[in-house]
Amino acid sequence: MSAFWLKLIAAVTMLIDHTGVLFFPQLSVLRVVGRVSFPLYAFLAAEGAANTRRPGHYLARLSLFALLSELPFRLAFSVGWNNLLPQNVLFTLLAGVACCLVFSSQKPLPSLFFTLSAAASAGAYGVLCVVGFYLLRRERAGQGIAFSLLTALNSICTPAPLQAFAVLGLAPCALYSGERGRDLRWLFYAFYPAHLLLLWGIRNIV
Repeated sequence: MSAFWLKLIAAVTMLIDHTGVLFFPQLSVLRVVGRVSFPLYAFLAAEGAANTRRPGHYLARLSLFALLSELPFRLAFSVGWNNLLPQNVLFTLLAGVACCLVFSSQKPLPSLFFTLSAAASAGAYGVLCVVGFYLLRRERAGQGIAFSLLTALNSICTPAPLQAFAVLGLAPCALYSGERGRDLRWLFYAFYPAHLLLLWGIRNIV
């Protein structure tokens, strides 16, 4: 399974999740399906950090779309501007990728301090998932174990019991072939803020 198909599955399950949050909060099955999206995005972010030839461009793209997505995110989920947190998930992925690139410098102590700082500011669970996928990228079983442990710990420490179903996202990750597939990266980047604006617009119309 190429990266294209993983991105497509991630986008579709994210759309299902956000549709459930905004329109059908009583249907927990939609949230369960939506749990598949984050591990895929975290896995792909780690793969991107490992394989990019231009890390500065990669960080710049993530930064751009994280900033562009913040207003749609706050509109869709009615998050006020008086609180810096929560922020949209692209900031979490950005922090995770930045940590991965620091680890690529092979300086363990600075990398550890940077990761702990990023985790404290951008969400420990999300950042550590990206870093875990990156550090264990040659050990697919190890990735699964690390992600499962992080997810279990997160489910225990936070009021988010449905997040435990995120382990379902490990199945498509295990089928990853290492191939890019169709290169529609800009479409997938734009999908995040675009679908939030669309859902916000529909909610205000109905």
